[in-house]
Amino acid sequence: MTIIQITLMLTTMAILLALLVMLWRMRKHSDAETILKEAESAQIRQCLQETQTALAEGNRQQSLLLDIFNTARDGVLVFQIDKDCTPSPFSHANDTACLLLEHDKAALMSLTPMDIELIREPEMQRPQTDVDMLSLSNTEKLPRDSVFARRTMQRMINNAISDGQCMYESSVVTRSGRRIPVEISIIFPPCTAQSNRLIYILRDISQQLSKTTDLRQCRALYKNFFQSTLVGAAHYDAKQDLESVNPACLRIFGSPHKDEFAKLNLFETTFIPQAVHDQIRRGENASYVAVFDIDAMIATQHFVSNRRGKVIIDVFFQNLGFDSEHHPIGYLVQMQDLTELRETEAALQLRESQLRQAQKMEAIGTMTGGIAHDFNNILTPILGYAEIGLEACDKNSRLYEFIREIRISTLRAKELVHQILAFSRQSDEATTQVHLGPIIKEVTKQQSSALPKAIRVNYAIRTDADLVLANPSHIHQILTNFATNAAYAMREKGGQLDIQLSQFNMGWRHRQEFPKLKKGTYLRLSVRDTGCGIPEEIRERVFDPFFSTKPTGEGTGMGLAVVKSIVDALGGDIAIETTLGEGTTFHVALPLVDAPLIEEVSAWRAPPSGGERILFVDDELNIAKMATPMLGSLGYRLEVFTNGVKALERLKEQPQAFDLLITDQVMPDLTGTELAAAVREIRPGLPVIICSGYGGHITSEMAEELDINAFLQKPISRRELGEAISRVMHPDQTEPPA
Repeated sequence: MTIIQITLMLTTMAILLALLVMLWRMRKHSDAETILKEAESAQIRQCLQETQTALAEGNRQQSLLLDIFNTARDGVLVFQIDKDCTPSPFSHANDTACLLLEHDKAALMSLTPMDIELIREPEMQRPQTDVDMLSLSNTEKLPRDSVFARRTMQRMINNAISDGQCMYESSVVTRSGRRIPVEISIIFPPCTAQSNRLIYILRDISQQLSKTTDLRQCRALYKNFFQSTLVGAAHYDAKQDLESVNPACLRIFGSPHKDEFAKLNLFETTFIPQAVHDQIRRGENASYVAVFDIDAMIATQHFVSNRRGKVIIDVFFQNLGFDSEHHPIGYLVQMQDLTELRETEAALQLRESQLRQAQKMEAIGTMTGGIAHDFNNILTPILGYAEIGLEACDKNSRLYEFIREIRISTLRAKELVHQILAFSRQSDEATTQVHLGPIIKEVTKQQSSALPKAIRVNYAIRTDADLVLANPSHIHQILTNFATNAAYAMREKGGQLDIQLSQFNMGWRHRQEFPKLKKGTYLRLSVRDTGCGIPEEIRERVFDPFFSTKPTGEGTGMGLAVVKSIVDALGGDIAIETTLGEGTTFHVALPLVDAPLIEEVSAWRAPPSGGERILFVDDELNIAKMATPMLGSLGYRLEVFTNGVKALERLKEQPQAFDLLITDQVMPDLTGTELAAAVREIRPGLPVIICSGYGGHITSEMAEELDINAFLQKPISRRELGEAISRVMHPDQTEPPA
């Protein structure tokens, strides 16, 4: 083959090969486009499917958001603003907003926030009239086109735009004009920045405000109760530091203010027992009646108080528990002052004790009065015969000494009966205005002579006013009894007896010392010894009748009982101050009399030479027998009867046969006063003397009414009876009988 042929063949083969390659490439490209188109179709179908799914999901989300929007508990509205931040009418509103504002959605779409929100203008004089105002009630005014309201709303919107949210409390007005307090939130979502759309949320806070108001009222009520209650209260925190204290608590402790009261640590004070402190540490409530010594608190804790002495307080510690976060709240300590109550209870117990004592004394007095009557009737003839015997006997004979001792013993027995009658208050001796100073000096002189030399007797009169209403013998008796007891207490070692007179005004300081006394001015008669003192267990019994610490035969047990009876009758009181081993002081308080002393001079008459006829009546045979020799020795003539009825019959027979009637008071058939009254009808003007073993049965009013000339208490000595007869029969004579 030629080169041309080879070349042509090669060229032809190259062309064929190129054509084949081109055909292969063309086919391959067509297959790729087909695959690409198929892929694009599949992608488009997938995108369409995803879009449909997204649209469906978006619809569901939109439906859900719409449901949430309409069912939200808060009212939600949407509005747009212009370039001046002035709100446009609402574009959206949920169902809650419609219910809250009482509008349908169509009506709300024509309103702006300024149409529903109540924005109060500052209190100032308004240039516009009431016609320009929308009246909601008598007190509420809603501006229609208020510049202040618009500017206020613009300020809130600007705050929401700058901060993303603005929240504040205000009020909205419903379609019916009802005012509802709300919490308003204006929200500016970033996604709505281009559309200038804001969300306006209204939350009804009526119930919250009501609860807040109730809480505020409760707090105010608690504060008012805390400050005004009469029960002392102090609030402490969990660390037991004082938070607050009310005025009642400050008054109880006499503290001027909270800072001073804080110096008293109630949780550590020694006036409250350790067991109570242990209860408090365990978180338990605790109650205890504590006695606070204010003087000790002032000295040790530098506590400022206007009170003194000991104060009895009922203290209650209350643990307040835990708060919502389980932190301890603290303690409330409540206190009540029981000092006056306990003093009143003590005074009441004292009154009850005194009442029981008085009832016991009344029973004993009734018994002793009857015994004294019989005893006086026994002593009367003994004394009478003893005096007759002394006149009949030779003074140098031993019989005279025996009879004289009988008379002395009888007079001692008479004094004992007199004390019993004074104790039983059946003896009604007359009282007069008495100066205590001279009696104190006289008793001091007597006791200095009578007591052993180892006992020194002193007196001190520390007041110029010393006048009381009493009987001089009673004052003598009081001082003598105290001196006798003091001498017995100092019998072994000797000592000093001091009698002092002073004056005081009854007030709160002396209330515990003399609880029976009322307000006024009193004289204090104090008798102090340096003896052995009185043991605590018998101090309440020293004034009981027949109670004595002396051995049998050395004391009757009536001395202090009689003293107490006399002091009570004089309107006074007795207090005892004693310390074992150091001595005892008896304080007698007697009412001071301001009136000057009225001097009375008793007119004693000398007895006549005798010869008068006396009708003598006494149911005791021994006394009746004794009367004739006793009065006969004085020159009188007697007719003696032991029966009042027979004596009256004798007087009826010869009314003028007698010059004087002497009769016993207590007789079985006819008493002395009854006999005297009957005698007055038969023989008017006949002098009458009544004698009795009882005391106090004939008062001065009764004696004056019955025209009784004299009343004598048995036993009666011959001298006493002679003096009485002399006074009655010869009132003009001035000299006493011999």
